[in-house]
Amino acid sequence: MKKINYYIIGIILLVLVTSCSSTNISKEDISKVKNISYDDVVKNLSNIINDFLYNYDYYTVFNLEFVEDKLAIDNTNEVKKFNNIKILLDIEVDLDKFSTDLKKDMTIAEKDKAFNELTKNTNKDLLDILHKESTIEYSKVGRLEISYADRKNKLKYSSNINNSRDSQTMITLRNEKSEGEKLILEEIFKYIKEYKKNYELKRFGTDNNILIIEFHIYTVDDIHNQEIEKISKGLFHMIMENENTNKYINDEEVKSMKIIFNKETNDMEPIIFEKDILT
Repeated sequence: MKKINYYIIGIILLVLVTSCSSTNISKEDISKVKNISYDDVVKNLSNIINDFLYNYDYYTVFNLEFVEDKLAIDNTNEVKKFNNIKILLDIEVDLDKFSTDLKKDMTIAEKDKAFNELTKNTNKDLLDILHKESTIEYSKVGRLEISYADRKNKLKYSSNINNSRDSQTMITLRNEKSEGEKLILEEIFKYIKEYKKNYELKRFGTDNNILIIEFHIYTVDDIHNQEIEKISKGLFHMIMENENTNKYINDEEVKSMKIIFNKETNDMEPIIFEKDILT
């Protein structure tokens, strides 16, 4: 993917983290959400987003990407996410085209204010359209990350929008692919319960015969490094000895396990424990 570096003048890089209000999916739509394919979601939402932005001559879609994470976990409700698709949308902006009313000699602060108001209003309008015109497809999206950049004026605005759902919907549409996967997930949540203040299960499942268990960690220090090793060894032992989890290992033909501890910042590399499974 092509990358662009932007120089930011003053305090003009704003990050907005929001959540759409928690909403129910009607009983009539539950089966539609369960059965819609990833390709249908991508096709429908791509068309809506591109058509929406095409109406504005000061916007250009630089990148539109859909990422499906089949291992994504809803830690709050202790289930695999059904809304496991993330949309990455990068938009190039020409602020000078936005309005003829803008002064040519605007200060940096004035341009910054106009830019931020423009992008916030665009976010709102885009979300309204996605909810109204593509309710089923957008239900499969858990996160929408939008980045606006005006290279000429060296402005940038980013927003991370979580498409939250009520607990009952998350549980009803839980995405475990088998009863065995459901059981092993329940056992992992039982095991990690006493450590839950510092660890959040983010991803779980098999990929190429590797069982992946990934945690987000809030605090990292010498004490927690020792705790991480203890948790990993305990998980390896529990999974191999527990009847429910061991059946899943055999059914999925798991060859190895990988336990990952990740802090969602750039200040640490993931801590990874790996173990081969002898058959």
